[in-house]
Amino acid sequence: MATTDGKGRPNWVVAAECSDAGRFIVHADQELPAFLELESAIQTDRHNHERDCPEPDEVLGNHR
Repeated sequence: MATTDGKGRPNWVVAAECSDAGRFIVHADQELPAFLELESAIQTDRHNHERDCPEPDEVLGNHR
């Protein structure tokens, strides 16, 4: 969605909701950077979540 601020400057707001990662909302002054920032936020969250979760084999105590 594109809006303007009090000085008439464009402000893009993009949002995504992922069942595995939650809700993301990003504000930017241009459309493309807004979507790139949204994609980056989702990828960073997924990367951080993967680091926090042990591999299934680690939970079961199996070693490869």
